[in-house]
Amino acid sequence: MEKGTSAEVATTADGTSTVTLAAANSLIEKGQLVSGPGVLDETVVKSINGTTLTLSKEQPRVPAGAKIVFTNPSFVNREVFV
Repeated sequence: MEKGTSAEVATTADGTSTVTLAAANSLIEKGQLVSGPGVLDETVVKSINGTTLTLSKEQPRVPAGAKIVFTNPSFVNREVFV
């Protein structure tokens, strides 16, 4: 799995799947796994437009200033259908 990249959350996201980042990051890609404070397990990037990030799941609370990490999904030890 590649290391990925990280970004800082600009404003608190409460009960939404949209997160605003402090700055644009060209290394964030659709389909990457997202982790960090307040981010639910198995959440992936659905879309990114500048500093606006849309996630696959509604997040209960992602606090402003939180560092979130984006990595490529790992399929090791997972059931995969082709």
